[in-house]
Amino acid sequence: GYFEGATFYHPQLAFRIEFPEGWKSANTKSSVEAVHPDKIALLELTLAKERSASEAADAFLRQDGLTPGRTSSDRVHGLSTVSAQFDVPRQSGEPLAGRAVFVELDGRVLRTGRVPAAQLESLFAAAALVAVPSDYEGFGLPVLEAMVRGVPVVAAAAGSLPEVARPEDLVPAEDVAAWAAAIEAVLAESTDARNARIAGGRERAAQFGPERTAAALLTAYRRAAAARVPT
Repeated sequence: GYFEGATFYHPQLAFRIEFPEGWKSANTKSSVEAVHPDKIALLELTLAKERSASEAADAFLRQDGLTPGRTSSDRVHGLSTVSAQFDVPRQSGEPLAGRAVFVELDGRVLRTGRVPAAQLESLFAAAALVAVPSDYEGFGLPVLEAMVRGVPVVAAAAGSLPEVARPEDLVPAEDVAAWAAAIEAVLAESTDARNARIAGGRERAAQFGPERTAAALLTAYRRAAAARVPT
């Protein structure tokens, strides 16, 4: 998602949040945060690791320093949700009261259609990886766009994609099991392995810089102009 002024928009999930004047907000790669000017309230939006809303709520309430309160289940726009109340004890004064709401998105595919450039940057910033399952590409620009931004790539071994992606990032286009395994492997990588993958992607993307591409195109034109045309 992205901010416009004091309003946070998330087109894919079809919601927006308007923050009151004076709230300080931040849109990071892993969360969206907003703090009351007097620091008496905090709102944070982030992704949970658990596969269901109820599991995420249980894991959240088991954290040290929280006193669990009442939980309730509901459905919002067809999505399962769990709301969990909690208190945070303080050394003096009343405990801080809070509520965490978990929305279950597991198994959903969000079709965005075309997105504005500014929103595209937000999607890249929030992506754990970019999968390009196309069985035909004239060049494969989405692969380069991801690699140059430091996002791991899994791409189909089809069309021109093998010319752009690294060999270790390629998957047989029609092999569903191979796609699932490749994506799971990237998501489960250690920090060091992920950083190495990102560095390798950026190094590969650097081979397709505008200067090198222009030089190769010029060389091709010169060879074509020097070649004799059969008569």
